[in-house]
Amino acid sequence: MNYRDTIHLPSTEFPMRAKLPQREPEILRFWNEARIYEKTIKARRSGQTYILHDGPPYSNEHVHLGTALNKVVKDFIVKYRSMNGFFTPFVPGWDNHGMPIENNVLAEFRKRGEPVERGAIRKRCREYAAHFVDVQRDEFMRLGVFGEWENPYLTMSRLYEAEILKIFANLVQRGYIYRDLRPIHWCTTCQTALADAEIEYHEKSSYSIWLRFPLLEDPDRIFGGDKEGSYALVWTTTPWTVPANLALTVRPDFEYYVVKRGEERYLVAKALYEQTVRELGWNLEGLEIQRRLLGEELRNLKFRHPIFDRPSPVLEGDFVTADHGAGIVHTAPGHGEDDFRIGKKYGLEILCPVDEKGHFTAEAGKRFAGLDLQRGNEEVLAALREAGNLLKQDILEHQYPYCWRCHKPLVLRTTMQWFMNVDHEGHRDKALAEIGKVDWVPAESYERIKAAIEGRPDWCLSRQRFWGVGIPAFYCNECGEAILDADLVRRTADLVKRYSADFWFEPDVMKHFPDLTCPKCGGKNLRPERDILDVWFDSSCSSLIVCRNWEGLRWPVDLFLEGPDQHRGWFNASLMTSLGAEGRSPYLQVATTGWAVDQEGKAMHKSLGNYIATEEIVNSYGADVLRLWVASSDFTRDVRVSREILDRVVDAYRKIRNTLRFLLGNLADFEEAYRVPFGELAPRERYTLHELQKLVSTVRSGFDSFVFHRAFQAIYQFCGITLSGFYLDVVKDTLYTRSKRSKIRCSVQTVMAEVLDTLIRLLAPLASFTAEEAYRASPLERTEESVFLLSFPKVDPSLEDRELAYEFSHLLSVREAVLKALEERRTAGKLKASIDAKVSLAAKDDSLAQLLKKYESHLPELFIVSQVNLMEWDKMPEKSRKNDLAVEVQRPKGEKCVRCWLWSESVGTHPDHPEICDKCYEAIADDQT
Repeated sequence: MNYRDTIHLPSTEFPMRAKLPQREPEILRFWNEARIYEKTIKARRSGQTYILHDGPPYSNEHVHLGTALNKVVKDFIVKYRSMNGFFTPFVPGWDNHGMPIENNVLAEFRKRGEPVERGAIRKRCREYAAHFVDVQRDEFMRLGVFGEWENPYLTMSRLYEAEILKIFANLVQRGYIYRDLRPIHWCTTCQTALADAEIEYHEKSSYSIWLRFPLLEDPDRIFGGDKEGSYALVWTTTPWTVPANLALTVRPDFEYYVVKRGEERYLVAKALYEQTVRELGWNLEGLEIQRRLLGEELRNLKFRHPIFDRPSPVLEGDFVTADHGAGIVHTAPGHGEDDFRIGKKYGLEILCPVDEKGHFTAEAGKRFAGLDLQRGNEEVLAALREAGNLLKQDILEHQYPYCWRCHKPLVLRTTMQWFMNVDHEGHRDKALAEIGKVDWVPAESYERIKAAIEGRPDWCLSRQRFWGVGIPAFYCNECGEAILDADLVRRTADLVKRYSADFWFEPDVMKHFPDLTCPKCGGKNLRPERDILDVWFDSSCSSLIVCRNWEGLRWPVDLFLEGPDQHRGWFNASLMTSLGAEGRSPYLQVATTGWAVDQEGKAMHKSLGNYIATEEIVNSYGADVLRLWVASSDFTRDVRVSREILDRVVDAYRKIRNTLRFLLGNLADFEEAYRVPFGELAPRERYTLHELQKLVSTVRSGFDSFVFHRAFQAIYQFCGITLSGFYLDVVKDTLYTRSKRSKIRCSVQTVMAEVLDTLIRLLAPLASFTAEEAYRASPLERTEESVFLLSFPKVDPSLEDRELAYEFSHLLSVREAVLKALEERRTAGKLKASIDAKVSLAAKDDSLAQLLKKYESHLPELFIVSQVNLMEWDKMPEKSRKNDLAVEVQRPKGEKCVRCWLWSESVGTHPDHPEICDKCYEAIADDQT
């Protein structure tokens, strides 16, 4: 008889080789055609609402790895909540306005030599943004992310643009918005003002210069009445601001020295005296301190500008520090926040001789007019040198503000801009109170947002660009009055909803406001504001707009989840807008992701050769590998990626997939009618179900606390250790050689069915494609069309048995010792396979000996040997004893069964089947009946 035909071998259509790049699109097609996302929403419509609001990425390029990581984490959360019965509509969105798109479109126009006309630029920007919405939508869907992809929110849609202005109108009405001359970070490349959130800091090489201002007036005889050879010492890293200097600032409570060096005298702060002397290379012994006096005593001094023939009076300011320089600050009111404030206080001219392109204007003087700031720096140094007022020139590496769009260094310019007053009616304090009510993940991110709110300036809302929502203000051409009225803003919002924000920039836009007159002079000759709103204002309105206009949503939302830069960006801006417009925070919880970085922890750039494209990973490895890369990492920290790291994820994926395949294959002939009640299962099976409950508990805890890597590791270890390393290994003989309908085999299949069902559902939010594939390949009864219509597993207390788990912890420790002894025999060439062995075993401890006796009949399968013989400790050979356990590997009794390959004394006792054992004889007989 061919006994091979009587073995119950596994059978499944779930392949060992995943071929994810080829197979996943088929599953994606099924989800789309069957409208699985929509069905999950409909099925849970009556459940508790959970809203994760999607922060909008820019629609200007392919999805990079950081954005993919962000969307995948969001998908983990939404799917988990949905499978737990929550109503979780996920509305994805895109930020469509702004410089990234406009700059790319302008480059297209310049390349073609076409004139730059606002209407044409805006039209092309809209097309450009729409194209990348489609591109990114397909890429996000390819990652297995569920959402309302057919109905996303777009900040360039008419509805959204109109709603932006309605929110802006509320802020205007409540007194938050004003227009003023203020110093603001300015990008000379993009030619626009920037808000705090649009600035990033990088190392920059700057000039570090020491210069001197000659004494002009000394009515209090601070220098003894001799103006010749008397100077104030000044240090700066921005020589280009020297032409704008109008004053010097000292700290009133600092002590200052008048120091004589040869025939010259210098004013310097006491706290910085020795440091200054070292910097300038002066001989300390050759210096004489002639006077000591407080900064407040210097208020009547006037020095002469080091280049021009004009005074630089001494002012008193608390912003002067003893960190660098000489304790005397070069003050240019047009080029610094502190400079501006003290200039206003003392009534100085706000001189800003730099235009929007970063060139000196005529106000900088004939020598500098027309120069860009790089050449201007050199010319200023030359002028200082010629005047004999440049004492030292060096290079300094320091942190400097850059534009986060074009990555070019910024300058500070004082210009007229529109602002939101973040201290209006205690707004800042209210914001700080609101963030204290929010759950921040990780907890330390609270300190980031707190610092960002405490230190943020008023929000500069105006941008001198083409592509965005126009600020609905007007100017009177007769008296110059700026007109911003809440009712006019709302009226404009209605027009935007009808025509789009493009209408505001039409040449005949004033025809929509025929009755408008200047409230100051009554004039009718008005013109519209041409500046646009900061795109951060666009996105800051998103939660309010989406929750008001998409069905089933509510505000405030449960969760914001974005990158670490958003404490100064979207988290911050959204709080400012929501608090101003609605009086409260827009979110209940905020989670922060880290950056996607290379294997060394460095930022990824194509120019460095360490960049890995999202599409490359999906096409080479599959979306589920990318998803498990995210799941295996602590997303709140920087997440490293490389091909080596991805290969390790692939190895983990294969182990999980092979576990699923083993379960699927060995359940091919299982039927629900043969499921064994859990109470009738043997200890080994009940122990496995107990471990399954521990897994469910750990995974749920990981998902609940956003510690997805803990959930993933638990699943991976359960598959690799509890299942592959133990349970599935020890039950193979039962599965393959026991009769098909024997209770022991059906018991094992009952446990495997429970494990398979649970594993598939646990994996669904993480490895969505593979979970769906396994669910569709499962021989178990399918109660739903998709795994995502199933519920997420919960712990079943009836399957927990801590006493049994305690016993098995000892049994598994014994198993490790036995397997080690078997491996030693195998390595020595004395054993081919563990089933060719008999193990004699003894425990020195009585409690362990009793435990082994209790499970004696189960031990051969537990150790995967043919026979186990329990012995008394004293009767075991000395060499077999290690610690409190004695293990001796011997040749088994009887003959080897040709069907199951186990050794048994019953082989040869059945005349009709003399080559098989009792167990196999019974199995064949049962299967034939």
